[in-house]
Amino acid sequence: MPYATMFTDRSNPNKSEGVARWLAFGAFCIMFPAYIAYQISVQKGVIHPYLGGYFSAGIAISLPLLLLAACIKPHSRIPPDLVEWLFVLFMLLFGMSLAVGVYFNVTPEILKPNAITWVSFVVLYLLGLLFPWGERTATLYAQFIFVGLLLLIVLNTAGGQLVGVGYIAPGADKELNYQAVALAYIVATLAALPPARVLIRYAGYILSIIALYLIGARSEFIAFVLIAGTIEFCMAKRKAQFVALGIVGIVVLLALAHAMLGTLPGSRILGLSDVSEDASSIARAALTSEAWLSISEAPFLGNYGSYLPGNYAHNILSAWVDMGLLGFVTLALLLTFAGASIMLTYRGQIRTPVFLVTAALLMANILLLLFAKYYTYQLLPIAIGAYANLRRRDAGYST
Repeated sequence: MPYATMFTDRSNPNKSEGVARWLAFGAFCIMFPAYIAYQISVQKGVIHPYLGGYFSAGIAISLPLLLLAACIKPHSRIPPDLVEWLFVLFMLLFGMSLAVGVYFNVTPEILKPNAITWVSFVVLYLLGLLFPWGERTATLYAQFIFVGLLLLIVLNTAGGQLVGVGYIAPGADKELNYQAVALAYIVATLAALPPARVLIRYAGYILSIIALYLIGARSEFIAFVLIAGTIEFCMAKRKAQFVALGIVGIVVLLALAHAMLGTLPGSRILGLSDVSEDASSIARAALTSEAWLSISEAPFLGNYGSYLPGNYAHNILSAWVDMGLLGFVTLALLLTFAGASIMLTYRGQIRTPVFLVTAALLMANILLLLFAKYYTYQLLPIAIGAYANLRRRDAGYST
């Protein structure tokens, strides 16, 4: 069959589904593994930063692939549920806040990144919806990618951290975006590990923790520990026993981290064992206080851009500042109802890869939005897309 016909003919739904899956897998490769390779290559001076930080370019390349995948795959006929409508409302409020920012001449240093993020939310939602979570061949390729990225990170470590965080190569405009690299690595891990056998999963968790330690992104490091715990909780037959052992394990690890503080390279992550004297934690607490002050001045409509670029609250209050009370409530309800829905409605799929990915991402988002991240954090749309993917599979539709 000619390629043009193959991409438009729905007479063979299995072939259309297969093409859609691989288009989504290609978009995944462009956005995440390629991003990590690009960032490291730029910092090592292997290539020039022709594509800037690459994120915007990756989104722009991936969007047509995902739109094509959405068009050619057989469409499900299940209507959106409350969670999906809440996500639509959230995106509308997000877009309206950008319009308000344009009207009031908010600095482009705030507006431009948020506008790019809005587009990225659409792309990442489509990725979560269309990616073949748990499909055998895609998982095998994702596992090869996982190992390749691990080797890339380990082989480019200096001083206990990936390319020495803070190092700027000649010709590079800025240092490695270690938080985005960690996020990309987490997504690559979720594509590879949940369908694997138990020993492979546990080995993967250990290797991922090592990689994230070397990357040095503390929020993502903690989020991944929660992600791994969520997956194994869902897989466990004796859940109460698993929780008890998990609590003991966390206490032991915190004690070890505190004892080893300052003795290992890359001890920024080990500093999580004592946040009372951590400069980053103190700075974030100050930004939260400023957010409350901004909210008190405009509690209902918000005060978009009422902070210096980068000085936003690193928690869910950032949504209240930018989008007002309605935006804050919408985001809180979105996470609450999504979590409740998978536990109450879709628990029959608790050991399927798409359920594991959805549950793990939702738990990570709740943790990070409570304590560490701006409302534009890019794991959120992937989680909601994976949730929509789960709904369609539960209804008997392939993705």
